[in-house]
Amino acid sequence: EGRIERTLKEAGMDFELSVYPGQNTYEKAKEHAAKAIELGCDVIIGVGGGRIMDQSKAAAYYGGVTLSLPRGHMPVVQIPTSIATCAAFAPLSVMYTEEGASLGSLRHNFEMDAILVDMDVIAKEPPRYVASGILDGMSKMVEMQNGHDHIDIEEFDVGLVTAFTLAKYTMETYKNRGMQAVKDVAEGKLTKAVGDIAYLNIAVAGIISGCSKGFGQTALGHECYELIRTHFTQEAKDFIHGEIVAVGQCMQLSFNGQEDQIPALREMMKTFGMPMTLKDIGIEPTAENVEKLYQDLYHSPFVKDCPEEAERLVREYSDLILRLGYTWLKSTQDAEDICQNVLLSLVEKRNYPTSPEEERAWIIRMAINACKNLRRSAWRSRTAGLDTVAEQAAFQPDPGGVLETVQALPLKYREVTALYYFIGYDTNEIASLLHITPAAVRKRLSRARDILREQLKEENL
Repeated sequence: EGRIERTLKEAGMDFELSVYPGQNTYEKAKEHAAKAIELGCDVIIGVGGGRIMDQSKAAAYYGGVTLSLPRGHMPVVQIPTSIATCAAFAPLSVMYTEEGASLGSLRHNFEMDAILVDMDVIAKEPPRYVASGILDGMSKMVEMQNGHDHIDIEEFDVGLVTAFTLAKYTMETYKNRGMQAVKDVAEGKLTKAVGDIAYLNIAVAGIISGCSKGFGQTALGHECYELIRTHFTQEAKDFIHGEIVAVGQCMQLSFNGQEDQIPALREMMKTFGMPMTLKDIGIEPTAENVEKLYQDLYHSPFVKDCPEEAERLVREYSDLILRLGYTWLKSTQDAEDICQNVLLSLVEKRNYPTSPEEERAWIIRMAINACKNLRRSAWRSRTAGLDTVAEQAAFQPDPGGVLETVQALPLKYREVTALYYFIGYDTNEIASLLHITPAAVRKRLSRARDILREQLKEENL
């Protein structure tokens, strides 16, 4: 009987224990959620490393979806036994196949209900976990820069600017106190330096992820991690997240034009005893292996001036953005303006997520925000088309069709109808996009259906 089981029993609490050493998969998260619902559990508690933290968040999310909870998730409490990542705090779950290949991240629109850290446990963990968390935390600032000379409020989202400001502070603190914390943990000492770094690795790094919603802080270092987990799953299976991310950080610094910072980074990695090259993490640097990573990185959203990427964005999203624009603004011309502005912003800033589901949600959110801004504005701007793509045919709704009828709805009914029926979002996703409750979404949908039913009946459609 373990310490946690004993403590829960002594407190008179009923519980179901699941010991899970596997990967954080979608299937297992849904299984855990179903079990929690079947047993009538009030809360999901995750105890362990990063994978368990992510698993508990994912299970809480799927439990909330199944039960249609107003808050969108079941209550979740995290008890991390490692400070190797900010997984206990960050509003996302990194998902994998059963074999350990990366599947990207499942983003969450909720915070943890509680995070409990036993510092006696942290002080006894392997020092490589502390070092890994430090290098992962240091990566956030240089990745948010991602080739930009500066990050300021005039050009970037306020959340990203806030995250970058915090990341600059943590970078300096890591440089000043990181080595001491790793040394203290190696000696089994619980010191202020260890407490400070634990707070940065879990809470502050998690806040940075939350402020930026995880977007724009993930670039070449983390993309390198994703690709290594995908293409070299078995070769790199013994290495943890921050160790692999750190290997990609020299490349990120070079991309940013900060080559002068690479020697100091490598010296820190060497002092920590961390891997420094592909070979160090089990990957032979053959021409074939290097070319595989190079091609995927070059064509990733984090490398600028890639015409194929611009063409893909226009091909996949122009019609979607045009339809959203027309739904919100009732003007084909304004919808075309919104489409051009959103696509230009995507191509120029390159700060959108990489998985298809997250990318689509991010672009829909951008389009909706652009429509809201245009509606509030007394003027209309015109922009030049994308030079890298062929001109797209303008979206023209069918005269007298169902879409025309939807357009006659008041905006608050029109927007939920478009997102639910045209885009395919569920009520929880719509609630997150519009910053209202799922119950409010369902009420608006019901009212919209009543109005449309009467209108279509009158028009014999």
